[in-house]
Amino acid sequence: MDKGITPADSGLDGISWNVVGHTYVPKLHTPNALIWHATIPADTFVPPHIHSTQDEWVTMLEGEVTCVFGVAPARKLFDLFGALDGVTDPAELVRLSALHEVDFLPPPDEG
Repeated sequence: MDKGITPADSGLDGISWNVVGHTYVPKLHTPNALIWHATIPADTFVPPHIHSTQDEWVTMLEGEVTCVFGVAPARKLFDLFGALDGVTDPAELVRLSALHEVDFLPPPDEG
């Protein structure tokens, strides 16, 4: 493999995070940006949320939701994914996210 190329199934320093059943593999991390590959199983999703200190983008690679995400600047998101690795409790996910500048929106009214 050529220098500077990270294979699709491996992340920086061998890092891979399990965040609520999704697999996030970091591809680039600098103060200016964080880019990661996400494998999102069918029938799962990321609830609506706000990155008030970042811009976020998604690039579809294949399937319905196998994609590359990015944020700029990176700020606290890399550390957030490390903190969320293996977390399954939604309330804890929301709490930890808020400490790292990501705020989840309340569920929509079903009435």
